[in-house]
Amino acid sequence: MISIFKLTPLIFFCLSAQTIDAMAENGEHAKLVFGEDVAIEVPRNWKFSNDGIAKLIGSKSGAMIRLGAVQVAEGKDTEIVSANAYTDLKRPSATLLLTARHSGRVKTYTQDDMLYIKDLPEHQLKTVFHSPEESLKKAYLAMDGVTEVKVMQARVDSNITTTCMFTEHEVTTADRLTFVAETWICPDRNRIFKLAMTYNKAEAKRFKSIVSDIWNSLQIYGVVQPTVLGF
Repeated sequence: MISIFKLTPLIFFCLSAQTIDAMAENGEHAKLVFGEDVAIEVPRNWKFSNDGIAKLIGSKSGAMIRLGAVQVAEGKDTEIVSANAYTDLKRPSATLLLTARHSGRVKTYTQDDMLYIKDLPEHQLKTVFHSPEESLKKAYLAMDGVTEVKVMQARVDSNITTTCMFTEHEVTTADRLTFVAETWICPDRNRIFKLAMTYNKAEAKRFKSIVSDIWNSLQIYGVVQPTVLGF
């Protein structure tokens, strides 16, 4: 059985007592720019899984940090950046995971399709979102310690650069904690970017606005329409 903290978007890293001050509220943000592919703003006081990124964030005082271009594999998620926020030493209170994959021969929605879907009647939107909703629900239920998963909402969501499929689930664990899991699936040419974030529902006042800010900071450069359709 897969642990709830080993399968995305919930990720667990061991933390020592010395790093408890990495607990994140509305801390200073750093803008991570990956080549000419994608950029995202992240809280500096979260715990990053990639040591290289963590060192750069810790050593550079500027608001922008430039990194290498995103290298993606066909049909396999490539991690771009992942981080956790802690409010105690036991488990993360919030998580962030940004990935990308090459769609290869798998058909994907275009940005024009996303804008069209956004205006569909509610009953048609339910049909479009049924597959991604249920896929994520099954993935959460397969995690060790998860007892219940609720689909809360699904819609097409836009920020300043791109339009994505958005789903929100509530994931309840055996120790009666409930996490809000929010996922954005964003098509870009022959690549699909996915931003997955979670936070403890009991700490929503602290983390909900941070998660929203991170999503709104996501920039996918040069988004153009691929020529194929599907999901």
